[in-house]
Amino acid sequence: MAPRPPSPAFRRIGALLVPFALGFSLISPARAQDPAAFKDAEPVVTGKEPALEPEYPSPAAPVNLAITGAVITAAWYGAALGSSYLIGDQPYADELRIPVAGPFLAFPQMVECKPEETNCTTLIVVVRSVLTMLDGIGQVGGVGVLLESLFVPTATERSRPKKRASFRAAPVVGGSGVVGVSVAGEF
Repeated sequence: MAPRPPSPAFRRIGALLVPFALGFSLISPARAQDPAAFKDAEPVVTGKEPALEPEYPSPAAPVNLAITGAVITAAWYGAALGSSYLIGDQPYADELRIPVAGPFLAFPQMVECKPEETNCTTLIVVVRSVLTMLDGIGQVGGVGVLLESLFVPTATERSRPKKRASFRAAPVVGGSGVVGVSVAGEF
């Protein structure tokens, strides 16, 4: 009996993996400086450097973070909502319409093919499960960014030193009767 030819899906996967394998085989190791050259070097510590004050973000940072978190959550929820309407006849479609918790509630129902599903393969189950988990993680990440906006420390007007404009004037006396005024400033 002759061996079975590989399936078309196996050929496609092989066609995608060959360039990656070839690319990784051509990668050379990094050529860094020899660590032995630094073995005898002493670290330079003068002790005169003042400690740096931490730089806090501006007072607008919490609002920007809240907007970013809301947009991230809405984008991932929109993906889940759209896919739930695309697969409207599946039993887990209603769970996908629940914000944040929906993908995690729908996941246990989608890890196997149901009898009423036509053309259900292992590949489809794996892809929909991975995409659902990514969607859930994206929604939770967006909520995390939104919550971070409540706790981010910001610089206040009091903590920021205000630089005031300063000007200095000095007389300039030069040779052969040249007299003038020099003005310098910082602002």
